[in-house]
Amino acid sequence: FRRVLFRSRPEAVDLAELAHAVLTLVAKPHEKVVSELRAEPGTPQALCDREMARRAITNLVGNAIEALGEEGGHVEVVV
Repeated sequence: FRRVLFRSRPEAVDLAELAHAVLTLVAKPHEKVVSELRAEPGTPQALCDREMARRAITNLVGNAIEALGEEGGHVEVVV
């Protein structure tokens, strides 16, 4: 057993841009899922680790899609 430590690398991250990229990769391939991103223009950047934020958004969107089931539905991300 080898323990791998992940060191956070905080930086200014545009969460709207990151959420858009995640929706494009995760939600768009699902035919019965309509995805929408709502973000106010000029939303300030967040100081966070980009990779950790991407993983969190990916997990939330993936869980939402899974919860919709086979009938599909609407996934909305608000930043």
